[in-house]
Amino acid sequence: RKLRCDRLQGNLLGAAMPPDSIRNFLRQSSMTS
Repeated sequence: RKLRCDRLQGNLLGAAMPPDSIRNFLRQSSMTS
């Protein structure tokens, strides 16, 4: 059940944000912290 929920969230995030956006977002968050 947990895995399915995580998978669903991952799919939603992937659909909402393209890999490039995720990469840039991670880079910004790592830079700020």
